Amino acid sequence: MTFREVLGTLVFNVFVTRAFSGNVQAVWMAPRVTPPGSALAVNASTSVGALAYAVDSIYRNGILANGIFQINWIDSGCDSKQSIGEFTDFLFNNRVDVIFGPPCTKAMIPIAELAAYRDIPVFGWLSNEESLDDKNKLQTLVRSIAPLSAIGSILSIFLSGFFWLRLIVISSADSECEAYASAFISEIETPYWASYGFFLAHHYARVELNATDSTIDTMYSAIKYEGRIIIIIVPESELRSYMVRAHAQGMDGGGYQFLFIKTTLVTSEELADLESTALWERGLPDDEGARQGFENLLYLSFGDTLQGNATSSWINDAYSAYLSLKLSFPSLPDWAEPDIYSPALHDAVYLYAHALRDNGGDPANVNGSLIKQAVENTHFKGLSGDVIMSNDADRYASITVFDLTESGNFTTVAFYRMAIVNGTIFPESDLTYFRWGDGTTSDDRIPEDTPRCGFFNEKCPPASASSDDLAVYIGVSLAVMVLALMMFLAYRIWKREKDLQNVAWKIHFRDIDFLVGKQVRSFMNLSRHDTSSELATRKGSAGESPLRHRRPSLGSRSDKETEYNCGTTNADTLSMDNNVVQSTNITVARYRGRMVAIKSLRKKKLKTDGVKFLKEMKQVRSCSLKGFVSVA
Repeated sequence: MTFREVLGTLVFNVFVTRAFSGNVQAVWMAPRVTPPGSALAVNASTSVGALAYAVDSIYRNGILANGIFQINWIDSGCDSKQSIGEFTDFLFNNRVDVIFGPPCTKAMIPIAELAAYRDIPVFGWLSNEESLDDKNKLQTLVRSIAPLSAIGSILSIFLSGFFWLRLIVISSADSECEAYASAFISEIETPYWASYGFFLAHHYARVELNATDSTIDTMYSAIKYEGRIIIIIVPESELRSYMVRAHAQGMDGGGYQFLFIKTTLVTSEELADLESTALWERGLPDDEGARQGFENLLYLSFGDTLQGNATSSWINDAYSAYLSLKLSFPSLPDWAEPDIYSPALHDAVYLYAHALRDNGGDPANVNGSLIKQAVENTHFKGLSGDVIMSNDADRYASITVFDLTESGNFTTVAFYRMAIVNGTIFPESDLTYFRWGDGTTSDDRIPEDTPRCGFFNEKCPPASASSDDLAVYIGVSLAVMVLALMMFLAYRIWKREKDLQNVAWKIHFRDIDFLVGKQVRSFMNLSRHDTSSELATRKGSAGESPLRHRRPSLGSRSDKETEYNCGTTNADTLSMDNNVVQSTNITVARYRGRMVAIKSLRKKKLKTDGVKFLKEMKQVRSCSLKGFVSVA
């Protein structure tokens, strides 16, 4: 057996019957003091006024008979150990018809389980976390505040309306922030919302409280490559720092959209701050940067800030009711100014009174299951606004959206809630227009949750050039091609000039022997001189025939021009030109053993064509044409 079953059996053995005493034995469980570190300033003293006011209203409106309530306050603390221990001690000695509280979820869980086993109705006015959502297990639990799962659902409806499906969530290491983040993420991961395409790109969970600029900047630097819709769930006191860093990181130009989730109900003081510039204006140098950041923020509050009655309108009546109730039950805690959640306690007591009346008004004949059934789908005008219950005996959620105006203050731009229209439950909503960070509005565009080209430009191929760009590209390309061609031609010309002017094919003037020309008067004498000298040389060579023709040696280099042979000797060749030599004024000399004719040109410099011609003549080989040797 489970702990719940064992404890329930023990209690059942003590209380076999529940005889009608004419009174409602009500147990009210609330911590004596606010738990340390809690963002919710809720305790027994800040709640007792709303409780007394509800009992007084029930009597005055004739819902139940005067004096029927017996209020028993138990200090539940805010943990399961204290709450179940104190309640069990009371239950062993007293009958319990209804339980109100505890407000903390951790303290409520074991109480709701035991109440379900004993079939005792239990009403929660603040404990709304997911761990209490299973009504098949907690079949007697009624909640006069919307559960966080319902808040997640209504937020999902809002986001899907803008097609904001790819999301980033930042949540602080705070119990309320963690609960809201967990409820929202669980909701969008359900098959229903997952089918819409919701995708959590990254959850930056348990971010340190009072995060440093460096911590926030590090997250934002990564987020630039992860998403564009950023849900911030942090204490409101830290929100300004996040928006200042958004401005510093260049995320305030309308491309990113931030949504702040308020984890507590908006107080009248907070509402006044929203409607002024106090949220971003602090008289600091970074005020303008903060304002630019807040231009990209939507402020979301759950709970109906438009319908709830201001505490100032009922606090005096509540105090009078408290004084009266205190006389009957002296053990009640001391009075303190009511907190923002106390109206939900008022409405929870009122809900029970209506359900008990509808079941005959005798608590001895009514169990928790009947009370829950009577509460389902009911509605009435409560202290916290229209109280409209679902078929799970949980209050419907509502949402209010604020946006920054051009004047620098926040104003309501949208809301969604369930309303009573002609006695029928009907959803009611309104939406004006939203201003984005770049000054445009929702009439102009909706920020996208993903860049059109992706976070790394992976969705966009290189854009095709326009006709104007194409013309420029073609023009530049042609110009480059023409320039390259001109440079190539210029290089070819320069190379040819360099080759033509190359001195490698020229001869040195000092290599020409003009003395030979002075010793002979004609080419015939020169021929004889050459022939005799050659013969003398050949005769001096052992074993070599004197009749064999041998071309003169060219020293260290071979003169290929001397290798061309037309079948005649030098003497034969020169004798044929003797008449020409004698009739013309030609200078004769010897160059490396060869007899050459020297022609002087009266030009300081040869043109390229002339040089080219001479170089080509040097290559000519013909028996009818004397070979051109070179230029000196």
